[in-house]
Amino acid sequence: MSLYDAMNYLFNHNKTMKNKFISIIRTFLATVLSLAFVIGCSTKDNPAEDFRSTDSTRSGLQSSSQKGILVSQNQIPGILAGYLAKDTFPSIDKYTLKTVSEDGYNLIYVVNFDAGGWVLVSGILFPNASPILGFSFEGMYDPDAIESPEAAFWLEATKRKIAEQIRANL
Repeated sequence: MSLYDAMNYLFNHNKTMKNKFISIIRTFLATVLSLAFVIGCSTKDNPAEDFRSTDSTRSGLQSSSQKGILVSQNQIPGILAGYLAKDTFPSIDKYTLKTVSEDGYNLIYVVNFDAGGWVLVSGILFPNASPILGFSFEGMYDPDAIESPEAAFWLEATKRKIAEQIRANL
């Protein structure tokens, strides 16, 4: 009896075995297709790839030994397009922009979307970090009217760290 005949006999006489085998094949195919999708999404064909992180740490603020790139206001649309999904923030192109500056440097860009929601973008980009510091799907963000002492402390600490990074990169 050949292997083909044995498999054929098992599948025709044992429905449980057949269902398990089909389940294993489906799981295998789903895994392969998922990996192909992930690999396909990481190609350089995306015009916003210059602003997208390639490291899974995405810590936001890197050590002073790495060189960063200062962000200008005209780079904000590319950063938003590279990091935000259109279905998550549908009005990604309709927003007001406010900068949090210190000593002549733009430390944080505050993006308030017209339809609601906001994103905080770092004033300096690092190759292996996300420039997105924070976001919300609703409301507006005003860095001058923060009521929570914890949020105010975070903002000041983040501003201080970004300023250090900018000075280290000059």
